[in-house]
Amino acid sequence: GETIAFTMMYVNNILEIIHLIQALDQDQFELLSSLKDLIFKDIDLQTYFHSDHQDVQWVSKDALISALQSLYNTHIKHLQEAFVDDVFQSYFDHNATLLDTSNTVMLTGQAMALLNRIASDAQAVKLANKTKKVLFDAALGGYKLNSLYDQEKHGLGRAFYFAYGHKENGAVFSHMAMMYAYGLYNYQLNELANEAWTSILFQSMKEDTQVYEGIPEYFNDEGKGKYLYLTGSASWLLFILRKQVFGLNFKFGQLFLEPKLLSTDFIEGKASIHTMIFGQKTTINYHLETPTNHYRIKSIFANKKALQLPITTHYPEIDVYLGE
Repeated sequence: GETIAFTMMYVNNILEIIHLIQALDQDQFELLSSLKDLIFKDIDLQTYFHSDHQDVQWVSKDALISALQSLYNTHIKHLQEAFVDDVFQSYFDHNATLLDTSNTVMLTGQAMALLNRIASDAQAVKLANKTKKVLFDAALGGYKLNSLYDQEKHGLGRAFYFAYGHKENGAVFSHMAMMYAYGLYNYQLNELANEAWTSILFQSMKEDTQVYEGIPEYFNDEGKGKYLYLTGSASWLLFILRKQVFGLNFKFGQLFLEPKLLSTDFIEGKASIHTMIFGQKTTINYHLETPTNHYRIKSIFANKKALQLPITTHYPEIDVYLGE
């Protein structure tokens, strides 16, 4: 299975559930008795799977949050044990042996650690530096999915039945590279994040990569795009542009602007996105006074009226002025 890397996602889901419960205006929650027992560690997972999922119990808000927080803390501590030699381990094989050594890196573990905020700020910097050193190849489109392990790895499944540089074994795998770019933005590593997704974009535009449209699922060891019809990376690119680069983030129905544009993203001091906000078409224009990657929002205007964050009303066009 995906073992360590996707456990990170499940653990972050616990934290997201806590935030949602905290925001709800109610003091009691109705849970299946078996689920309540699992959350409160009164039964283990195998017992839960064989339980009668019919009875329900009411649990207080504070008690439920406390139990979920305890689960989260336990698993976060456990996942920290996977941070070895400045990167997160991603997988165990069928013999319970960890995949990576001090000289190898699997991109999946790094992407999931950053996406789900498992890494500390210091760990994020360390893993970003090592991952770029080991996996980044500008001539092939950016970040490879993994190192060349140069040994039999069939105990990890079908990925390692492919020749290195193809498909899930060492290709520049666009989907995971985009997820990794998104995760880098979570830690304000904006220059590295920008490089990660634009490298794929520029590679796709080269004539000799044989990509006629869009972004391929992966680039092989010759830098050629493959599987033009099977790519989750296109969705992730739109997600990155909207939520990270242009920083359009909704929190319980309120719009916050948290741009991470680089100075090189602006054309004559302006960068715009045309998108849907509050279910209607909106253009948001960012204006940068002087070329810099270190700026803050100085003022926001719509219909000649000054706005404050968060924004709760639709406007056809919003102008955001940035400066040091």
